[in-house]
Amino acid sequence: MSVLDLDTLRDEVVAISRRIGDWMKNERIDFKSSDVETKGFNNFVSYVDKEAESRFVNFLGDLVPEAGFIAEEGTSDKVGDRYQWIIDPLDGTTNYVHGIPMYCTSVALIDKDELLLGVIYEPNAQECFHAIKDGGAFMNDSSIQVSECGELLQSLIATGFPYDDFERQDEYFQILKHFT
Repeated sequence: MSVLDLDTLRDEVVAISRRIGDWMKNERIDFKSSDVETKGFNNFVSYVDKEAESRFVNFLGDLVPEAGFIAEEGTSDKVGDRYQWIIDPLDGTTNYVHGIPMYCTSVALIDKDELLLGVIYEPNAQECFHAIKDGGAFMNDSSIQVSECGELLQSLIATGFPYDDFERQDEYFQILKHFT
């Protein structure tokens, strides 16, 4: 494939992400803690992560056969000469495992170092965020943009902390002090 039709590709990746995200949501109904493995301290993986990634690799591999994969669970070690899919099949596994309905699928396509396409689908809210290079950003079918707020004091800021890197915790708190 010499030239990618990013509009069509985005639409197909959105559909795939919705299908897999909705499957993950349905799997959560009967999910048990015994379905969880530990990759490290506070780092979980389940059959849902692995199966979702396998589905993404299969579907996305059909869309751009020459693309490789950078995938969190290591489902594929295929390296593309030019294109790479970046996949976090279940972004928020810790939330998923604990029954907190805040998780999503995350997929991106790069051409060497250039980001071409990104899709994030949150199945509980049925919000799909997507963008293509030079094509704007959207939530579902609505165009989105960064806030027009020009003052930091007037802004809403949200942050998270790494679940496995406590060595830099004091540094994070020092930075946050500047915002209060």
